[in-house]
Amino acid sequence: MTHSYHETPIDSRQVGSVACPDAQLIERISILENRIQRLSAENSRLNRQWHEATTSISWQLVHKLSKSMRLAAPPNTCRRTHLKGLWRGLISARRNGPLAWFMRTSAQLKSKIVNLLDQILASKSPFFADERPLILAISHIGGGGTERHIRDISTRLLNEGVRTIYTRPDQNGKLIFEERDANWKLHWRRAIKPESDQLPALIKKLKPCLAHVHHTLNVPDILFKSIQSRSIPMDWTLHDYHSICPRIHLHNQSGFYCGEPDNKGCNSCLKKDGDYHGRPIATPINDYRAQWSSRLAKARRIYVPSDDIKNRLARYLPNHKIDVRPHLEPARPSQQITCVKRVLGEAVRVAVIGAIGSIKGSAMLLTAARDVAERSLPMKFVLVGTSSLEPQLLATGCVELTGAYHEHEIWDRLENAACHLAWLPSLWPETYMYTLSVAQLARLWPVVYDIGAQSDRVRNTSIGSVLELNTPVEKINDLFIERADTLATLPELEPPEYAEYPNFVSDYYGVSIEQLKSLAKPDSLGYETEMRISSQANPSPHASRSDRARLHQYHNKLST
Repeated sequence: MTHSYHETPIDSRQVGSVACPDAQLIERISILENRIQRLSAENSRLNRQWHEATTSISWQLVHKLSKSMRLAAPPNTCRRTHLKGLWRGLISARRNGPLAWFMRTSAQLKSKIVNLLDQILASKSPFFADERPLILAISHIGGGGTERHIRDISTRLLNEGVRTIYTRPDQNGKLIFEERDANWKLHWRRAIKPESDQLPALIKKLKPCLAHVHHTLNVPDILFKSIQSRSIPMDWTLHDYHSICPRIHLHNQSGFYCGEPDNKGCNSCLKKDGDYHGRPIATPINDYRAQWSSRLAKARRIYVPSDDIKNRLARYLPNHKIDVRPHLEPARPSQQITCVKRVLGEAVRVAVIGAIGSIKGSAMLLTAARDVAERSLPMKFVLVGTSSLEPQLLATGCVELTGAYHEHEIWDRLENAACHLAWLPSLWPETYMYTLSVAQLARLWPVVYDIGAQSDRVRNTSIGSVLELNTPVEKINDLFIERADTLATLPELEPPEYAEYPNFVSDYYGVSIEQLKSLAKPDSLGYETEMRISSQANPSPHASRSDRARLHQYHNKLST
């Protein structure tokens, strides 16, 4: 309905008279306010259409380019690594300026040159055997939390007189064997082709007492055959869900938790989305899990970092005994980080820590940042790390990016960021989550979703907030502001206690040093069956739930 008005001068003598009563003024004001609201709603609608259109065009362009990039630079190759580095360099130059980009690139180049020289020198160094027992730690090329865990336990083992050889595939199809000191400095290295005669000869020369498998992604089977041929026992740490799903993180194509559907739903998902790298999967999920169950049946012990992953795996691997071994947390800030209190009228600063990809909640972060911009909320997100959506996040004007960091730099980054709380928007059931520990050690109030080990750890420590996965971002942003105000009236947060293993070899592996030395002998393996397979597996709390998932109707909606 259209309204038209004729402006007429108002005589001051008529104010308060019948000619211009208060009711008429109130009506005119009300009509103008309604018009403003309609214009605001129309403006928001046009903005949403613009975002949808540009996002769709950008997605189509990126999708087409990604196909070309996968052909020109396949995943896990040097070309892909160089292209990623070039892209991040362009973003850094645009964000920080050419001079800052040059300084950062120079530092990275210097670090790579030093690493290359270390590798060359280590490749020339001979291997010297001694009386200390040796453990072979096997993992993938991806690094991340798995590599950090290997580094932490290697340091503890070295302090107790146990050597560790770190084994993983490289980008050129070779197997890398490395030994490092307590400071993780490389001093011995070999790179061999798995199919050559060098592999069994090297295993024989190293004489490991135990092989500790942390991951098998892209690790050739011939390595495990060589280990088994010498009757070397194997322990397994399951850092993710590779043993029950080729997609590893129980996520769908959008990065959300799949909800763990039945076998039919799993086969449909794998047929549509493929494995972790998007490659087609021909093996039915039942056969895939049976193969993994058979492989794990040969393990001496199986470890997981949290009760949540143990309970999930128990549904699919009911005949295997799984031991919970929380990760070590040796990294601590060199000095106590001061808890920042929000001052009335000050913008709330929310830290988002780590490399935020799709499964880590990059889309949720972008949606929340756009909501802050649309509602003009007094809030700013500080991404202490990187993201797969950095250009879009910067375009909102509500996100600050600090860029990638080395582990020892995180405390200074958080100190300089001066945030009031932390948001860890991971959308998959994490098995431990190191960034949660970082937030707690930095005395930041963490906010996580109700899924995986992250929510269990927050509840167990009573430090942090847990949100349902389907919580609208508007409510999340309102919670940040409300929580920041509440924290301003409370004393500083104290970090919780983390797992400690005073005698690491006995507390973690369940053997003494002398027993560890004799593990590889055939007569010492007779007790494996009792330790490995439980005749009466503990029932999983997930088994009694009709939806087979941990998280309500939202998961069912996603999986369908």
